[in-house]
Formats: sequence, structure tokens, C-alpha cells
Amino acid sequence: MGVPRVYPIRKLKKKLKQYGIIWVSHRGKGGHGIFQGQDTNGEIQSYPLPSAEHKKEVTGNYLRGLLRRFGLNENIFNE
Repeated sequence: MGVPRVYPIRKLKKKLKQYGIIWVSHRGKGGHGIFQGQDTNGEIQSYPLPSAEHKKEVTGNYLRGLLRRFGLNENIFNE
């Protein structure tokens, strides 16, 4: 299947939680939020999403970046 063009944010949060990656919402200026957790080497990483991306769906470009940051394979979308 590969990386989808868009993916619902609720499903993404639930799926990443299985890998120990959680959503941290930032209230205030800009409205960004971040995914935070350990990568495959055990190092703490974070990946920001602009407020426009985390309303309902996340686009494929952000999904690919997120997978790279945490060392995940795109097969997580096949599970």
C-alpha cells in the first residue's frame, strides 16, 4: 500500500501510540502540535505538525517525514 496521500489524524495517533509515540498538543501561538517518542535507536525524537495538518487529516508529505524521523517503515499503514 505504501504511504497514503492523506490519513485521518485520529487513526494516526492511535497507530503511533502502539509504537510509544504520543501526540503533544501545543496551545497558543501558531497552534502547532508534535509527535514525541523514541526512534529505533532509543533516542527521544519529536516531529511537529502545523495546525492545518492536525485538524482532521495528515498529508503524505508529513507522513513520510514522520516515518523517517522515528525510523518507522511505511508498512505500519498496512496493519
